[in-house]
Amino acid sequence: MDFLKRKRSEKIASWIGTHLNSGEKVVDIGAGDCFLSHSLQQRCGIEVFPVDIADYSRTDLKTIIYNGKTLPFPDDYFDSALVLFVLHYVEDPLTVLREAQRVAKKRIIILQDICTNRAVAVPTQLWGFLANLGRHSDRRIPRAVTEAEVKSYLKALGLKLVAEKRFVDSVSLYLINHQLIVAQKM
Repeated sequence: MDFLKRKRSEKIASWIGTHLNSGEKVVDIGAGDCFLSHSLQQRCGIEVFPVDIADYSRTDLKTIIYNGKTLPFPDDYFDSALVLFVLHYVEDPLTVLREAQRVAKKRIIILQDICTNRAVAVPTQLWGFLANLGRHSDRRIPRAVTEAEVKSYLKALGLKLVAEKRFVDSVSLYLINHQLIVAQKM
């Protein structure tokens, strides 16, 4: 399973890497197993600080533990903040994005499963639950997140949408729609 996760992380890093510059300092909020943090660090020449509510790392990267609400960093400490496949697991996505905005100088990069209708939402939620079964103490089924919901968070925070792209991922048993959003601080 780790082999597939590493391969998927490399693929996703290629999507995100075009929005990062070599030498940048980046926080990965909700880094999970850190495969994606590791791939980004190797591919882009950036320094990644993986953060999560517990240490789930399966790489040599050390996870910084936080309470899920307040990041343990000063304002504008990082060039960029990554919020990758996180919003559908947290109780208050706006709180997570507000903290990402606080600690990032330049941009927030969001990558999210996008559910356009109930037929897509149910398998996406089930896949999210099964893929992270060993990681979450509360074993909650993730919520379905819509494109409009993510954009409403950006508007509420006064962030400027500078890039957006959709991807389809076939690693799971069905095709999952992803949306990559790059938002800039104004």
